Amino acid sequence: MRVLLTATMVLLMLAVFTVGCQNSKNPVQQNSSEPTEIKTATKEQLSKVTAKMTYEEVISILGASKDIGSGLYIIQYEYTDGQRFTLDFSSYGGLITEEDYKEIRKLINS
Repeated sequence: MRVLLTATMVLLMLAVFTVGCQNSKNPVQQNSSEPTEIKTATKEQLSKVTAKMTYEEVISILGASKDIGSGLYIIQYEYTDGQRFTLDFSSYGGLITEEDYKEIRKLINS
């Protein structure tokens, strides 16, 4: 009887954990299907991106694009001249990295 109770408790805990993990995506991913195509970013859009912007702020300007990260938010875009670039965020609330911001500035000024 004790073994059956222990096994039932373990299964219940696994079920709760699994459901909790399924709901841990950010609001952008929960409200829409995750993009599978790489979005093109224009010079006008990129010029609106500033240093220290959050993932959410950048996505609101550039739009959602293909996330190639695994556990991190690594969003891939294509500039209008065909160059591809990525923006790395440690989390949904994470800030744009200094390196990524410099890359955006370099694309705009080229």
